[in-house]
Amino acid sequence: MGEGSERAALIPPEAAKPSLSARLRAWARDEMLAQSMRWRLWAPVAFGGGAAIYSP
Repeated sequence: MGEGSERAALIPPEAAKPSLSARLRAWARDEMLAQSMRWRLWAPVAFGGGAAIYSP
């Protein structure tokens, strides 16, 4: 057998999968970019969410 034939027969390991938090951040970023033209529609939702968090 030629040189390097042993390496060619090996299956390379898969890359590590990103963590759950990294996937959630990527998903949220993608959704935010997809909705960027609709920020005016999301403003009342953000205002209501802030009021809900602020109220005791």
